[in-house]
Amino acid sequence: MTEFFAEHKPDTVFVNLGTNSDSGLTTMVPEEKWYSECGARTENVTMHNVLAESRVYKNDEEIEIMRWASKITCEAHCNVMRSVKPGMRES
Repeated sequence: MTEFFAEHKPDTVFVNLGTNSDSGLTTMVPEEKWYSECGARTENVTMHNVLAESRVYKNDEEIEIMRWASKITCEAHCNVMRSVKPGMRES
């Protein structure tokens, strides 16, 4: 990482720092040593706000992808339920 920052010399490093509104957990952020040596400014509000907002609102394409993923998940669960036998283990 040190080489990356030295080569690219960013003015600002955006860090996702905030509290998840669902779980109440605070996000983990990378150690400052990775970006402080290059002299970049740390901005830790914008990224969290953008990501939190994107979790709330979905466009039509995102909704379609979620439906597709849900369909695949349902099919997989049905296949597992048809295949499982008493005493079987995951391994």
